[in-house]
Amino acid sequence: SSDDMGFVKALLRQLEQDYSIDTQRIYASGTSNGGHMVLRLAMEMSDTFAAVAPVVASMPDHNKCTPPTRPVSVLFMNGTADPFSPFNGGRVGKDKVQRGAVLSTPASVDYWVKHDGASTTAVIKEFPDLSSHDDSHVVREFYGNGKQGTAAMLYKVIGGGHTEPSLEEKYGVIYRLIVGEQNHDMEMAREVWAFFADKRR
Repeated sequence: SSDDMGFVKALLRQLEQDYSIDTQRIYASGTSNGGHMVLRLAMEMSDTFAAVAPVVASMPDHNKCTPPTRPVSVLFMNGTADPFSPFNGGRVGKDKVQRGAVLSTPASVDYWVKHDGASTTAVIKEFPDLSSHDDSHVVREFYGNGKQGTAAMLYKVIGGGHTEPSLEEKYGVIYRLIVGEQNHDMEMAREVWAFFADKRR
């Protein structure tokens, strides 16, 4: 089997050697399977990553990862109508292929709130419903004051599917029939970078 952690560690060593990178500000973001991967990085390489942002992904129900040894800032961005990664937890995927199961999104956020020692009371922000055609809107929950400046955050895309919210990039109708609605009230990449920008290990 592939050694994902070994590959990431080797890649980071090479980047440190070839470029003048700030090793206190290493981040990772991924969507779907990539989201699960960055959650693994947050757990098994918490001494390396300052923050991660899994999109349309949640913590595994049966977690075989090594527990994190340091606090890590984590941003989740999940749709409540996701047909592949259920917001309320359960089996992943729509077919009969065994892909495992995930915790609910609230339980996933709570894991990092507790691990980081962050505030258990969220600061809520509702995004303006800019698009009347996407059958969704976004509520952000911010849990700050974690250890070593960490925080947990959830972008709850109410009515959103297995898609990245975007103002500019829009999925076609056929694709949306498979993955669910795409929100057009915010730009995922900009929100992720805004979360990362002040995080340091």
